[in-house]
Amino acid sequence: MIRLSYQSTRNNILDAIRQERENQSQASLDAKGEIPVMPIQTERRSTHDPRWALALVGFCTFLGLYATQALLPTLKQLFAASEMEVSLTISAATAAVALTAPLAGLVVDRWERKPLMIASLFALAATTLLAATAPNLPALIAWRFVQGLFVPVVYVVTLCYINETCDAGRLGASMASFITGNVLGGFTGRALSGTMIELGDWRLSFVVLGGLTVVGTVAAAFLLPPSEQERPAYLGMAGIRKWGELLRSPALLGIFAAGFNTLFVLVALFTYVNFHLAEAPFHLGPMGLAAIFSVYMLGVIVTPLAGRLIDTYGYRPVFLAATATALAGVLITLLPTLWGVIAGLAICSSGVFVCQSAATSALGATSGASRSLASGLYLAFYYLGGSIGGALPGFFWGQGGWWGCVLVVICVQVLTMGIVSAFWPRLGVGVAKPAAAHS
Repeated sequence: MIRLSYQSTRNNILDAIRQERENQSQASLDAKGEIPVMPIQTERRSTHDPRWALALVGFCTFLGLYATQALLPTLKQLFAASEMEVSLTISAATAAVALTAPLAGLVVDRWERKPLMIASLFALAATTLLAATAPNLPALIAWRFVQGLFVPVVYVVTLCYINETCDAGRLGASMASFITGNVLGGFTGRALSGTMIELGDWRLSFVVLGGLTVVGTVAAAFLLPPSEQERPAYLGMAGIRKWGELLRSPALLGIFAAGFNTLFVLVALFTYVNFHLAEAPFHLGPMGLAAIFSVYMLGVIVTPLAGRLIDTYGYRPVFLAATATALAGVLITLLPTLWGVIAGLAICSSGVFVCQSAATSALGATSGASRSLASGLYLAFYYLGGSIGGALPGFFWGQGGWWGCVLVVICVQVLTMGIVSAFWPRLGVGVAKPAAAHS
């Protein structure tokens, strides 16, 4: 009886503290649109460092999402299609992510984090393998769409898992580990697809990527510790009503818009640069185009450093500095030399990866108990930007080639800096110093 009384009292106290923090966080958002001092979290019980496992989850999630970018010139010839038509193999996948991300944010709280994460990764592997059976371009585009349906579930669950498992001082570093896995997965998928098409059929690319996803998912299932899952706060119609509240928060709208513009830039550049480098004076083949994506490897170095910078200086200053760096990289790609284009892509992609780390860290600190819903909305905006970034520059490519694409990207980057300056708080409050967190 004494033990039951203690447990009951303890649970009531924890519920009261959680409710009070949620009320304070929501009041801060409604009144000022500012980031609250601390992300809303429950008691931390796990002492296991999940960063390596999170990097592996990020790797598997993005291994196949952009795999066709290095294949676009080959697919254009094989299917006798235009640049815009074959670019739909990218846009279809990202559009599926954008469409299903809000629903993922609405329903993921109904299941435990880790089992749902692993099941979704296995489904992602299966659809990647099935893409190899496509007999024509429309069928390939359809399978790419189905493939994208499972990405937001993994992504939203992982963002929630990080916020529930990692303390505030290590939030940026843990988020950076996940983004680093994204970087490695994106690079590996593109590099392997370009290599496989040189060795055999384009279908072999999807077979290899699907097999790797299965292996990585099995490893993640063993390495990833259970999360300290919070009680679901908004389910069903309550969650749908909460969407409206989140979309009225200036701080969150600024984060959503920044995510939209960030992926727009990355997809636009790395989709149409393949056509640019396949033409005179470069004349790169599939393996050469796949090698271009090795610039992603810089993100493996830059992104973990970004986590430390975010934890030290805050989200807004780091995001603005990273966007300015990416803008400089875009301008460098206009140089008429291969090394100039490669250097520009390396600088731009590194800046974009830092932007993504800053935005997702800010999202976790801002959304509080609504982080599942907020993560779903963020992912929808983010991949909507990627879908438009894969299609819209095709029009400008037809008008002005690579210069036209670069002009669009520059305009979006300038707009991004304006949005962040206007809607994000001037200081990244709520950021713990790494020295205190890791001492």
